[in-house]
Amino acid sequence: MKYFTSTYWKGQRLLLLAFLLLHVIVSSVYISWQSITFDEKDYYGYSIKWLHGDVNRNDKIYDSKTPLVAIAAIPRMIKQVSDPGYKATDNGTADILQGRYLMVLFTLITAIYLFKWTRRLFGEKAWIVPLLFFLFDPLVLGFSMIITSDLASGTCLLAIAYHFYRFSIEKTSKHLLLFSAWLGIGVVCKASLLYFVPCGAILILIQWIFSKAPFNLKQTLLHSLSCIIIVLVIINLAYFGEGSFRTLSRSQFQSSSFQSLARTPFVKDIPVPLPYSYVQGLDMLQFHGEIGAGHPESTHHGTFIGNASKEQGGFWYYYLYTGFYKIPITTLLLIIIGVVACFVQFRNEFLNKHIWYLIPFVFFFVILSCFNPFQSGFRHFLLIYPFCFLLIAAAISFMQKKIRLTRSITIAFLGYAFISTALFFPWLISYTNEFITDKKTVFRKLKDSSIDYGQNSSQLQKFIKDNPGLSPLTNMPAPGKYIVSAFHLINYKDRYNASWLTKFEPVSHYQYSMFIFNISEADINSIKKDQR
Repeated sequence: MKYFTSTYWKGQRLLLLAFLLLHVIVSSVYISWQSITFDEKDYYGYSIKWLHGDVNRNDKIYDSKTPLVAIAAIPRMIKQVSDPGYKATDNGTADILQGRYLMVLFTLITAIYLFKWTRRLFGEKAWIVPLLFFLFDPLVLGFSMIITSDLASGTCLLAIAYHFYRFSIEKTSKHLLLFSAWLGIGVVCKASLLYFVPCGAILILIQWIFSKAPFNLKQTLLHSLSCIIIVLVIINLAYFGEGSFRTLSRSQFQSSSFQSLARTPFVKDIPVPLPYSYVQGLDMLQFHGEIGAGHPESTHHGTFIGNASKEQGGFWYYYLYTGFYKIPITTLLLIIIGVVACFVQFRNEFLNKHIWYLIPFVFFFVILSCFNPFQSGFRHFLLIYPFCFLLIAAAISFMQKKIRLTRSITIAFLGYAFISTALFFPWLISYTNEFITDKKTVFRKLKDSSIDYGQNSSQLQKFIKDNPGLSPLTNMPAPGKYIVSAFHLINYKDRYNASWLTKFEPVSHYQYSMFIFNISEADINSIKKDQR
């Protein structure tokens, strides 16, 4: 009961509560300006199906969708209970807009874990600046109330790593249970969190090699078995156990990988203790990665970076390149200093404390960069972004021992990041730092949902209505004045293909994700001349 007493919430916890409340207020103001993004209807739609007991992925758009975002349906559930005869007449738009506010819970949970872990590693007051950087970061604010699994997956990974660290150091059943529970929730949220299994094995191996402690095989097997059982129970509960223990030979798959498994002797007849819908989601993702962008059955639009693009696979430097423009400059600098600090300042404590967040960060960064065929926006970086703020805490701790004016420098860095974010408010999904000085040409650097996630579609329609002199968007080059979203500029497979406009310089931008072109007859003639 101590968590519900005024004594417990005095001092730093009260300050934490004030920060969280301020984040909720800012996020609420921000989200009220944003249109429903490209994926929100699909995520919300699958969660409603799930609430009605239907877990089947009977549409290609449900390949990666998770029941974890069903918390967004709570406002609709309350409305339905209070008014049993209520029926939506707007295709669920109001339900999605109201449900967004529940998604902030994932940000708040992430902030609490950062609070706990930072204090444990760097001191009682070390959490304050890193948490301010986190709660008012443009990427975090931009997705704090968006109904997707991007930020939720980052919450799960941070919690998994934290309890794995605590269990590995303290060997308590409490943290084994919490680690297993979060791992189960995590793989329900995003299948790629299954990769924490080899990541955790690497951490244990490093600890065993350098600590020279005796290896207890029996205890390790017992702990592993307990974890596996808890994870399997959570996954089965999440999908109502439907189709669990079905053999691969009795299942229908789309991807060549799963089809091959279903034909493999011995393997094909082993009962799989996972619900069919969960396995089906893995298969669909694998299939969409195999066929690549542009295929009628694919949900992927391609990977874009600068002037390069790929229909299959990605670029190993995608998140390095994109993050260079999407992360505030001072945050970037502190992250780099933090990485250096882990190897310089903390070498005596590196194996006991710092590998537990640095190794997962590096491991999943490699997974995202080299083994992720769906590099369709910097939002996927939210999976590992919370670890960056632990690195910021490491950077500040390092600077305090090396530089006398650390407090002043930190305040200046934080102020710069706040101003940089505020200048974009409330169009934070489109945020780019000062390394891109001319915002009307941002589409030449960044593509996809990194700047255009459909968040400004209603504002685009309003702009067109208020400016009747604009020409309608066309696939064929023609003179006129156009406003076009970044999605239509770069998505060359889209039926509203306007990529021909990128041959010219826009005259201005609107809300950082829409660009205005004034094309003359001479411009059109220049295109025809080039074609000849």
